[in-house]
Amino acid sequence: MAFDEVAPAVPAVQDILDSIDHAVMALNAELVVVYANSPAAQLVNDLIGEPRPPVGNYIGDLLAEPVAAQVVNGFRRVVAGVLPRYACRLTVGQSDRTVELLCNPIRNSPNGAVLLVEDVTDFVRTLRRLEGLRRITRALARADAPTEAVQAIITEAPRLTGADLGALYLLDEQDHLRAVGGWGIDTHTLTAIELMDEQSSSLALWAIRNREPVAIPDLATIPGVDAGLAEQANVRAAIAVPLFARGRPRGVLILAFSQPVELFTPDQIATVEAIGDELAASFERAELLARLEREALTDPLTCLANRRAFEDALRRHHARSQRLRSLYGLLMVDLDGMKAINDRYGHAAGDAALKLVARTLIVATRSADLVARIGGDEFAILLPDADPAGMGQVVERLVSLPPLELTWRGSRLTVSFSVGGACWPDHGGSAEEVLQQADTELYRAKHQRRGNGTG
Repeated sequence: MAFDEVAPAVPAVQDILDSIDHAVMALNAELVVVYANSPAAQLVNDLIGEPRPPVGNYIGDLLAEPVAAQVVNGFRRVVAGVLPRYACRLTVGQSDRTVELLCNPIRNSPNGAVLLVEDVTDFVRTLRRLEGLRRITRALARADAPTEAVQAIITEAPRLTGADLGALYLLDEQDHLRAVGGWGIDTHTLTAIELMDEQSSSLALWAIRNREPVAIPDLATIPGVDAGLAEQANVRAAIAVPLFARGRPRGVLILAFSQPVELFTPDQIATVEAIGDELAASFERAELLARLEREALTDPLTCLANRRAFEDALRRHHARSQRLRSLYGLLMVDLDGMKAINDRYGHAAGDAALKLVARTLIVATRSADLVARIGGDEFAILLPDADPAGMGQVVERLVSLPPLELTWRGSRLTVSFSVGGACWPDHGGSAEEVLQQADTELYRAKHQRRGNGTG
């Protein structure tokens, strides 16, 4: 007895087939459905959008062109015994549903086949969402700054969430929202939303205050929402995702829809939360890298540029001066009697002396000048666009300062320093030669101070 005869005839078989999750259908030699369990009937109704019983229908009529011909050909080869089985995954009808099909011949009935159909729409959507999030994660990991993440968000967010338009806003130093990018939305509207960031009706501000996504399926139902702005932007529904990095608000991602949404699905909410989390993580990474870069270029004691930062700046400025034929000066500064201070009062007193000199050099130079600590008690100063006369004025100003006084644990310490300088190109053709000449002038000055009993 064939499958299509046994299943309807035996109640136990019928009950078992109706209780399983998979849709099961039996096909005859003409590929007409001769049996379908309850899940199959429901699935067919969902796929074709009408209550049509699958039994009695040609299987090709229940599938979408142009894939129907290829799939039906596979079924025919199974029924004819050419293939032991046929499996495929396809989108069926107008429902955008994805199903997996497995066709096996019926044993002892070469003119028929059993077709198992499983709706894997949610599974496929999850895979697509995870793949999209993976692409966003990789793009954000490569971004050196938060604004570089915009393109990844613009590319993936619409596909992942179905949003028709959206925008990414970051908080500036005054804690005002500023648009850094968007899609499907004009510049005027982006600016208008920025101006709403201090209003209680602002969706963005609402999300930041709640510290969680705010989803509005129909903006027309929410009192206080700027209806004119929503209509101008063609926004009927929206989700605002707050972005926090290290516990501090950094911005908002707004995803909007041109039509009201009956209900945002948990999958949509989870997706936008994941996007927000990745964005926030990118901000944290960017801040960490910036902090590490600052620390790598900063002397931790004086908070001045360190030797590496000074050498990098000197190399760049020398190249610029060669290109523009501009001048620059270099000063070398060395504390006098530093060893005596350390030996008598301890290294903590020596550190205090170094900090005092660092503050003095910052005050005595221009904001465009770079002051760096390049060694134990050595400092260097880069003077952009300084000719020998200008450099000499800086040297004179520094050496004419009265001795610095430092009170240390009840004792009054006198701190002084020596200065030597050189200019490019007068004192050397390369940055190294200019630096060496400045160093030579420094030790000539120190020797002179010792001869005068002041060093």
